[in-house]
Amino acid sequence: MAEFTIDPEFRDLLPALSDDEFTRLRDDINKNGCRDKLVVWREWKILIDGHNRHDICTTLDLPFETTEMSFTCRDEVKLWMIRNQLARRNITDAKRVVLNLMLKPVLAAKAKELQVRKPVESVLQNSAEQIQPEKLDTRAEIAKASGVSHDTVHRVESVMQKADEPTKAKMLSGEMSINEAYKTVQAPKPAPERAAIEELTEKQKQGWHSVSQELFSQIRDYCRKIPASKIMVVADLRKLAKSIEGKKS
Repeated sequence: MAEFTIDPEFRDLLPALSDDEFTRLRDDINKNGCRDKLVVWREWKILIDGHNRHDICTTLDLPFETTEMSFTCRDEVKLWMIRNQLARRNITDAKRVVLNLMLKPVLAAKAKELQVRKPVESVLQNSAEQIQPEKLDTRAEIAKASGVSHDTVHRVESVMQKADEPTKAKMLSGEMSINEAYKTVQAPKPAPERAAIEELTEKQKQGWHSVSQELFSQIRDYCRKIPASKIMVVADLRKLAKSIEGKKS
């Protein structure tokens, strides 16, 4: 078993597995062993493919095999990692869109490097996707490369920018459709609870002498939870506090 290190940037580069995907992978490895070899960057002995399998095998104390590949730089490794994921047959539309979007900054960095080293050399030689870096600025090109519509690319981008992590993971794994995930980020946010403020206003009409210590505590706790409400009632609270303190003395 070859020795290697874990690089956080490579480990976290690709979209994470959902809880369900990880569980299924763990169960399969526990039953059938680790059938796919982990890939290591030969020159630096860094793991670049198989991070989840490595975690599972380490936890379950199961053996695994490795193979090595040569790369000239980190950006070249990233390109390989992304394209390797894109080549997998069971990839979802959402994950394909995300991966193609990820190619843009990596290809741009690689192109800049090649302008210095080999101006004539193309960044995309032997690329399965053949996406030109200058064309990655448009959703149309991402949509074409991903085999989806322009609107689908927009929805995936919105979910990845606005949704919580569980929603993102479910969309990427296919547990939740792109449209369902998109609806969660488009749904209007519920207005803050204002019952306590309304109750205070009603009590004010009856005079401050009728407001109880219990209501004062409720309003105070409410304001601590919702900072914006402090602006509305801070003056009233001061007046109310003086009224209550006067009763206690």
